[in-house]
Amino acid sequence: MNKEGFDTVLEPALDATFPSEEEKQAHLNRPEYLEAKAYVDQINKQVNLDMAIIRIVTWAKIEGRCPLEIVFKRPNDPWGNENPPVRLNALIPTLVEPNIDPDTWEITSFDYSGKKDYYAPNELLYFVDHDILDDRKGMSSVERVLAEAQLDSRIIREDLLEAATTLWAGIVVWLLDLDKCKGMTPDQIKTLVDEHVARLKPGKHVATDNRWTAIPVTMNVHIEGLLAISDKMERRILGNFKVPRFIMNLEKELNRATAYAEFEQFIQGPIGILQQDLIKREIERQWYDPLLRQFLKLGPSERLPIRLSHNAREIRTADWFELLIAATQAYAGGMGAIGQKKFYEIMQKGQRTPFDPRELEEAAARRLRAGKKAVE
Repeated sequence: MNKEGFDTVLEPALDATFPSEEEKQAHLNRPEYLEAKAYVDQINKQVNLDMAIIRIVTWAKIEGRCPLEIVFKRPNDPWGNENPPVRLNALIPTLVEPNIDPDTWEITSFDYSGKKDYYAPNELLYFVDHDILDDRKGMSSVERVLAEAQLDSRIIREDLLEAATTLWAGIVVWLLDLDKCKGMTPDQIKTLVDEHVARLKPGKHVATDNRWTAIPVTMNVHIEGLLAISDKMERRILGNFKVPRFIMNLEKELNRATAYAEFEQFIQGPIGILQQDLIKREIERQWYDPLLRQFLKLGPSERLPIRLSHNAREIRTADWFELLIAATQAYAGGMGAIGQKKFYEIMQKGQRTPFDPRELEEAAARRLRAGKKAVE
């Protein structure tokens, strides 16, 4: 999900408008805004945001939510000047309870391990998956297939292991002739049985006396049935997460075209939803915006003139050279539908590259200007 990493992209505020692209770029290239972006990038590196994203997805899928404690350079002064975050500590989700204002539906505080109002809202990064009830607790994706996982684990770790031992060594019933044990006390008989059983090994021959009679028992173990049940459980588990079976090496026969189509659907579907809904929006709102306010020394209610977009890099599914050919044809040496900047963006983001109609208009104007210069 985070294999290719991510980029932070400096963009103007959502309500900002500019007469031209040049003025927009001039706004974004102001030194204080570029320094603000560099500050956020440095903090991301400091707290190892790549690893934090892996923790977010893992905990959110297991428990439906993931709280991360923001550790500041100076305690008890969240987002204060010269007080950058230095760590993101993962907390056990079940120990954190959000408190919600019934009027605004905003989180007012967090209880932790039974302690009321232990964390303020800006002291945690809090991610919720499948928040269907809007209670900020989410739903576990693992719990839905917990029974299937437990059954499959029992088949693999217990039933098949026992079946393999039974088929290889068989079962032998040992009968002790008590008439030949006259004069022995019950404790002595028990010791005799224990010592005899201790000498027995699967598939090994044991020399004994005539007080024992061995009766082999033939067992019909239906391993095929156990394997079929295990396969169905695996299908249900992978279906819950929408993971193509060939990724887990569970598909026996699969051609390249089908594998590519399934993988592309997986990347654009479940993975894309995770990147957009669970990660992107919340990191921008809970993490980037406060960091920008901190650097630009803006209060919580003051307008941010810029924003940082969290863009996950495209996970490669298509051949890189095929993508290069398509982008080159669209660029057409500067005379095509896209410009050089969009060309590089396509090579980085692939099919997730956004398109603005104004970009096409600018490309058409650029071709027109190039044509006029050629005539002159």
